[in-house]
Amino acid sequence: MNSIFLVAECDADIRTLIRDDLKGMGYRVETAGTLAEASAVMGRVEPDVVFAAEDIGGDHGYDLLRVARDNGYEVPLILLVDAAKDDPGGIVVRFGAMTYLKKPVNRRRLSMLARLALENKASMVRESNRISELSLTASFLSSLLNAEGEAVFLLDEKGLVLKASERGAALLGCVPASIPGREYLSLLPEASLEVQGEAIASARAVLLPQRVECLQGAAVFDTVIRPVLDKESLSGFVVVTRDITARRCMEKELEEGRRLYRSVYEAAQAAIMMIDRGDGSILDCNEVARKLYGYGREAMLGMSMTDLAEESESIMEAVRSGMGRIPMARHRRKGGTVFPVEISMSHFVYGGREVCTTFIQDISHRKVVEEALREGARLYRAVVEDQTELICRYTPDGALSFVNGAYAKFFGVDEDEIVGRQFFPALADDERRDLRSWIKEAGAGKPVFDREQRVTRGDGQPRWILWTNRAVLDHRGAVKEIQAVGRDITDRKEAEHALSLATAQKEQYR
Repeated sequence: MNSIFLVAECDADIRTLIRDDLKGMGYRVETAGTLAEASAVMGRVEPDVVFAAEDIGGDHGYDLLRVARDNGYEVPLILLVDAAKDDPGGIVVRFGAMTYLKKPVNRRRLSMLARLALENKASMVRESNRISELSLTASFLSSLLNAEGEAVFLLDEKGLVLKASERGAALLGCVPASIPGREYLSLLPEASLEVQGEAIASARAVLLPQRVECLQGAAVFDTVIRPVLDKESLSGFVVVTRDITARRCMEKELEEGRRLYRSVYEAAQAAIMMIDRGDGSILDCNEVARKLYGYGREAMLGMSMTDLAEESESIMEAVRSGMGRIPMARHRRKGGTVFPVEISMSHFVYGGREVCTTFIQDISHRKVVEEALREGARLYRAVVEDQTELICRYTPDGALSFVNGAYAKFFGVDEDEIVGRQFFPALADDERRDLRSWIKEAGAGKPVFDREQRVTRGDGQPRWILWTNRAVLDHRGAVKEIQAVGRDITDRKEAEHALSLATAQKEQYR
C-alpha cells in the first residue's frame, strides 16, 4: 500500500507543488487549506507523514501532532516555514516536529525529507509498539531495558528513575541496583544536565516526544524522551539514549567529501553539468556552465539538456548509449545564439539513479581556425600564428611541414628548426600504430581522427593534449597532408579524475 502524506498549507500554489511532487514519487497525497480541514482528514485516514505550515490560517500547524495523538497514533511532522522565519529550528525542537522545510520549496530537499520522514515513521511505529505494551508485561520491560546499543531509563512522572538498563547504568558510571529511586537529572554529567532538563520540561508541557543531542567529551549521544500517558494523564517517561558518534563522524567526512566535490566542480575551466540519463534533466551545474549558456543556477536546474541542444534527439541518444565523447554538437545560449561545442561524458550511478557528468567546451574559436584553413595558406598562417592552440602540419610519412608559435613554445623548440623532423617518434607505440592506420584509410568519408596523448612540455611538465587530426586531400581525394590541432586538456583530465575519486568517496560514505 502506498504511503499517505498530508499537506496542510494555505497557499494553494505551494500546496499543489508539494502534492504533485509527492505524487510523482508514487505516494498517496491528501491536502488541506486550514487546520480544521487537516484535522478532518486525520480523523478519516492515518497519514504516514504530515507537511504543515507553521502558521496555517492563524492557527499553529504543530497542533496537528496533538490531533494525531488524540486519534491514537503518532506521525512525523515537517513544518513549512517562510524563508525569513527566525529560529525555525527552535520551533521544531520546542513543539516536537521532526524538522522544517523553507518556502519557496526546494524540490530536492522535499524528496530527501519525504524519505527520511517515512524512515522516522517506521521507527516511531516500532518504538510506539514497544511503549504501548509497557504496562502489560514484565517481560517487555526486560527486553526494552536490555535493547542492544541503547541506554534505557524508565522514569515516573516526577522524573525519578524506576528502572535502568545495564547499558544505561554503565553510561552514567553507576551500579544498576543503585539507580532506582534517584532523580534522573541528578545522575547526568554537567554537559547533558541542562539540555535534557529542558527536554523533559517540554515533554511534560506538551505531552509530545522530545529529541536532543548531547556532547560528552568527544562522544555524541542522541536522546529521545517520550512521555508515557495513562489516558490523558502523564504517568512517566521512557528515556532512550544512543551513541551516534560514529554516525556523526561519517556525516562530517561525507560533508568534507561534498566540499571537495564542489571545489573541483567550481574550479574547473570547462563547463560541467550532471544530468539524468533517463530524461536529460539537469541535476547540477558549475559557474562556467551558467556563464556559457547565460542562465542562473535555479533556471538551469529546472531545464533539460534538450533545452540547450539543437540536435536534442541525437544528444540524448549518445547520453543513453553511454558514449564517452561527442566531438561536435550545436548548442544554444539564452539569447538564442547557436555555437559549436565538444562534449566529454562520464557515466555512473548516484543515489540509485543513472547519471552522466558532461564536460562541455565551446569550440567556436577552433571552428574559426578550421574554416580559415580552407581559404588558403596566406589566411591560414595569419590566423594560426595568433592561436593559443597547438597547430602543426605533417606529411603522410610523418615529416613536419609547419608548426605555429604556440606549438614551438609549448615544446620548447625553434619553429624553423623543427620543420622537417618526424612527428611520429613523439607518440607511444599504440598511438603511432592507430594514427598510421587512420592515415591509410583517411579520405572524404573519414577525414578526422581524434586522439588524447600524454606529452612532456618544454619545461618538463607532463600534460595531456587532445589532437584533432584532419586530412588535407588533393584533387584525387588522396591524403596530401595532415593538419593537427592540439588542445591542452590536462585540467579536464585532472577534474575527471578528482570527480571520480570524490564520487566514489561520496558513494562509500553514503
